[in-house]
Amino acid sequence: MPVAIPGCKSVSQRILLGASWASGTTRVHGLSPCQDTADLLQALKTLGLPMQDLGQGGLEITGWGGPPPKLPPEIAVGEGGTTLRFLLPLVSASHGETRLVGASSLFRRPHTPLLDFLQAKGARITPLADTSGFQVTADGLSSGVWKLPAQVSSQFASALWYPAQILPQVEVKVDDTMVSKAYFLLTQKYAKLSFAPIPADGYRSLSVPADPSGATFFEVASRLLNRPVCFDRPLEGGHPENEAHSFLKRFDTHPEEEEAVIDVQDFIDAAPALAVLGLFRKGGLTLTGIEGLRHKESDRVVGIQALGRTVGQEIKLIHSHSLHIPGGGLQGTPGTTFEPQDDHRLAMAAFLVQLLHPSLRVENAACVRKSFPDFVSTLTQWVSQ
Repeated sequence: MPVAIPGCKSVSQRILLGASWASGTTRVHGLSPCQDTADLLQALKTLGLPMQDLGQGGLEITGWGGPPPKLPPEIAVGEGGTTLRFLLPLVSASHGETRLVGASSLFRRPHTPLLDFLQAKGARITPLADTSGFQVTADGLSSGVWKLPAQVSSQFASALWYPAQILPQVEVKVDDTMVSKAYFLLTQKYAKLSFAPIPADGYRSLSVPADPSGATFFEVASRLLNRPVCFDRPLEGGHPENEAHSFLKRFDTHPEEEEAVIDVQDFIDAAPALAVLGLFRKGGLTLTGIEGLRHKESDRVVGIQALGRTVGQEIKLIHSHSLHIPGGGLQGTPGTTFEPQDDHRLAMAAFLVQLLHPSLRVENAACVRKSFPDFVSTLTQWVSQ
């Protein structure tokens, strides 16, 4: 039976943001049911964005045709980095004052380049005293050519791409050294659809494909259990995590006894799942390009090392940019519990370990709601088929 993968979180957020900035009506179907999408939807409702539930997973949005006309005193953003970074230019382009508040861990993540850029364009953004958010004083953003710094993150560039499509006399120029550029290309793809002319029937109609990030965990599970997997609908073809799936297909022909090496920089969210595969290979696996793992919902370098200890393996950090996973499956005295530090990807990876280490208990399993609320039940159902 095909596995039901939820709508792509990355696409859902990009469609919601584009529909908000654009003028006219957009109908969207298949949005991700995850917490990050729910938080962005709630933030847009707080900003006054007109929405109508169409039933059966459909939502109709009437865009502002620019930034929101007024700002509420406070906007809750949850714990999603994309949600916060996408909302910062939206509120900075408006007029008034507001507070963006959320999980304290979110505001400890790196946002300085985007904050500095927006302040250079006219916004005033200061951290709240309790580190739970930002105070934003907005008076519009200055026009002109917005030249982004070299090696800027794709989220930084994506957040600024939307206002450049609608604000007068604004042009964004990006550098080819952008980190995780495939996510920016995904932004450009869905921004083009979001700002397309309204068809004759009076609204744009957009559908969200399935999430390749969620599918990665089932691709790995398929290899751990040596059984095939298929999905109930097409995956988003432009998502960078498809590169992880391509690696896994090549990996299938790699000699089991030989170590494999993979650079995960461009699909960093796949690293925890790939690490689990490495734990159960005879030849192990080395992950390179891991620097971005430090700045997720938790320090995933530390988290992946903790995953290794659950099967009795020591995962070594090499020169701060590689993780060597020795492989070989359960060894010595395996751990009996895993605490994912409220990190959904680490929790999902731990459930993959549990497939071959059934006595492992995963604490705080509910944190998977951030990206794939039904992950555990979907995995259990697939295994039991």
